Amino acid sequence: MDLTKTRPVLAGLLVVAASLPARATVVEPMGVETLSDRADLVVQGTALSSESSFVRGQIQTVTRVRVHCALKGQAPGVVEVRTPGGRVGDLGQMVAGAPQFAPGEEVVVFLRRLPGADARFRVEGMSQGKFTVVTVADGRRLVTRRDEGLSVRLPDGGVGQATRFEPVPEPVFLERVRRCVRQGQVQ
Repeated sequence: MDLTKTRPVLAGLLVVAASLPARATVVEPMGVETLSDRADLVVQGTALSSESSFVRGQIQTVTRVRVHCALKGQAPGVVEVRTPGGRVGDLGQMVAGAPQFAPGEEVVVFLRRLPGADARFRVEGMSQGKFTVVTVADGRRLVTRRDEGLSVRLPDGGVGQATRFEPVPEPVFLERVRRCVRQGQVQ
């Protein structure tokens, strides 16, 4: 077998395989209690805009969120939330399980401060740490969450699907977060 002809083909196959999208990201499962405990800041706000750029060879998106209220920590009027993936020109990079924000979307996010940044954060627990507030036909406001592409590490070391988050009335959810934050401060 002539390796001089085979190597370019193998190299090409590796490049193609490396560019295929991942189907799932495996994370530790986190409920509201764990998210509240680990977050530096928990805010309810509205996504204003998102901008993607290359950072150390990877596409990242920074979304600006106008803060309506801080449920944990001290928040400026607007926070910047960095998430992996996005689109720069004709290039797109999707990271399974990464939270995505839409302009005008009302959210509750559990955030960790990025090193050396005052108002820049990442979402704790990937998409587990981003909740959306929606108004349903009867006028009720519910808190929902999307976990597509997110798998969790099981206690036995295996991998499973993230537990589906059932919509919760907004006041019930916010009180649950506040209670978790209070309990975390006591410990």
